[in-house]
Amino acid sequence: MAKNVFILGAGTSVVAGAPLMSNFLDKARLLGLVNRSEDNIDMVFRAIEELRVAHFKSYIDLDNIESVFGAIEMSRILKRFGVYSKEDIEKLSNATKRLIVLTLENSIKFEVSGSGAKPFVPHADFVKMIVELGGRGRMNEVAVITFNYDILIDYACYYQRVPIEYCLAEAQYVNSLKYLKLHGSLNWATCKKCGSIVPWHFSDFFSKYHFSIWPGETKSVHIDIGSKIGNMEHCAQKVSGEPFIVPPTWNKSEYHKFLSNVWSQAAKELSDAENIFIIGFSLPETDMFFKYLFALGSIGSGHIERFWVFNPDNSGGVENRYRELIGTGIQRRFKYLTLPFREALPKIKSELRLK
Repeated sequence: MAKNVFILGAGTSVVAGAPLMSNFLDKARLLGLVNRSEDNIDMVFRAIEELRVAHFKSYIDLDNIESVFGAIEMSRILKRFGVYSKEDIEKLSNATKRLIVLTLENSIKFEVSGSGAKPFVPHADFVKMIVELGGRGRMNEVAVITFNYDILIDYACYYQRVPIEYCLAEAQYVNSLKYLKLHGSLNWATCKKCGSIVPWHFSDFFSKYHFSIWPGETKSVHIDIGSKIGNMEHCAQKVSGEPFIVPPTWNKSEYHKFLSNVWSQAAKELSDAENIFIIGFSLPETDMFFKYLFALGSIGSGHIERFWVFNPDNSGGVENRYRELIGTGIQRRFKYLTLPFREALPKIKSELRLK
């Protein structure tokens, strides 16, 4: 199991242009997705306005995509959302996922290099650091856990030829980076035949699609693997037409059978970790899932040397939530540093005596 576990939140994607959960809908509006009738995305914004009317009875943070996504997914379970029919609720759920895909894909632009695209510097540096930690066949000593849907780290690994093990099933590759995406990913889809969740690796994606890059003309490109994922094949047929992403709410029972191996592996990594570095994750008060995952996952023989949190928020709220999360046994190992992703990496490398 991993000695060094990295936990990445949305703050690690901001440098690439991706929005935080709190301004996700604002970014979608800026991208002109409000009135998009394709894929019923306009339904999402109409539903938000209808929820605003209900504020005199209850409160939902309708400026936060997590809250909106969670409310819509709960409506699927309850089969109730105002005057919406079951069919409309299902359309609304799919439209919310499509909105997330389009917002992320259109927000993130990769810089062109030659005939391809370069990963963003912090993500490339992060992967280089991982390789140094897991060098000489010791990749099993490193694990990365993330709440992000995007493919920024995935692409940085592909670019630097670092194999990834998502642990959707039993681990297949011995010397691969265990990259555990707790909420799904833009490059994961559901096989219509066998029902399993399967990743579309970039080596397969780029064998089918290529960048249309002309020297001196194109300076940046989008990688729309999520929008094209319906063209991926598994079991000799095309997969479902949308990426497999999970609402970031406490109730994930519907997705348990698909992601239980990922969540279980994350708990195992936490149980043996000596160093836990959390970057760009603000630990929302409503995220009971991670609190239980950490509480149960950290039960084990591992002796934690460092529990460091990197987050630019210096208001004290995030730091206090982490202090309430950890037990008294590791309080002395805890550090809260108000540094963004880019500045966190040199600090970690220095502490671990890496180059």
